[in-house]
Amino acid sequence: MNWQAIFGYLSSDYRSWPNYLQAEKQVITLKVDASGTTVRLILENEYGIESLDFSKLTLTHRGQVYPVQVLYQDFISIKPGERIQTDPIAIVFEVGDTFVITTQLAHPTIVTSGIVTYSDQEMQVNNFYQDMFEPQDWRFRIHQENPMLQFVYGFQYLEAITESQTIHFFGDSLTQQGWLMDGLKQRLRDEKQTEFGIVNLGIGGNEILVGTHQPTSDSYFRHGYAGLTRFERDVFGLNVPDTVLLFHGINDCLFGSESAETIISGLKHYAEIAKRYGSRLVGCTLTPAGHSEFYTPTFEQKRQVVNAWIRNSSVYDAVLDLDAIAYDAQTPEILKTALDRGDGLHYSKEGGHALAQALPRENLLKILS
Repeated sequence: MNWQAIFGYLSSDYRSWPNYLQAEKQVITLKVDASGTTVRLILENEYGIESLDFSKLTLTHRGQVYPVQVLYQDFISIKPGERIQTDPIAIVFEVGDTFVITTQLAHPTIVTSGIVTYSDQEMQVNNFYQDMFEPQDWRFRIHQENPMLQFVYGFQYLEAITESQTIHFFGDSLTQQGWLMDGLKQRLRDEKQTEFGIVNLGIGGNEILVGTHQPTSDSYFRHGYAGLTRFERDVFGLNVPDTVLLFHGINDCLFGSESAETIISGLKHYAEIAKRYGSRLVGCTLTPAGHSEFYTPTFEQKRQVVNAWIRNSSVYDAVLDLDAIAYDAQTPEILKTALDRGDGLHYSKEGGHALAQALPRENLLKILS
């Protein structure tokens, strides 16, 4: 058995939105769908501007508190640009178990790297200063800008010695926000087919073809490097997953100047990389955005061409036709009201679950075949 990432999110670049923290405590609660015998944490400060120093870090499982160390030391320092793994902890855990990760900052710190998600079903985070609860909008600009987002710093992935299948879900905000992923997790649990771990590799605003650094609005890569630059590193940099779930291209259609054929060439490149590593590749069709403020007829034309290719291409081992479920019956360019978060593009919590519930069972289970 090898080390496999069974839970986590990709870190995002918030150097343009720094968070000024006291020597606070962060408590992260997460639920897993895999079983195993040993765990370790992957800690990150990839986009940090100063060291992230923890005077204490613990992992709690079934009421037992385990010290988390790096090279047998309690004090953990993660330098800017670093991603490090902790020492292994022998823990026998099962599907559905909860882990609680508690970090204590050693001193006031400017935090500019972290993971963000809407998901409050699979992961919750709370922050405390001098044992008093602090709402995230007191310290985190991302939460002030968007109260639905949670911000987690330091922790990135939970890895385990496990035989469970692993899925890396690659995409943009429709992936990163987490509610579609939560719905897929719940559906796979309900089907009771196998044990699995899903890692979320979405970045809001991300594109396949173009790095989304926009000096007029954000001088850093808050929306990520181009998918063609980051795909191999992000999907296969930790471990080779059993399945890559690919849901990417909506922003290229919305904002890019490239043709649908060029977008498809990017998707083909992803497929070539996945094939080289031997992972299954499951593609997702792009859902409608007709009520989005960014909608144009050109976007819709590109989306339809890309979706037709995804449905009929031989590069995928399976396809989840989300578009066929998501569009309004009378107006195919519009996202169903029942799924819409309110901006015509993104899903609500109920919408993400509804999409997953509506997938044909035989297609859903091909993720884990």
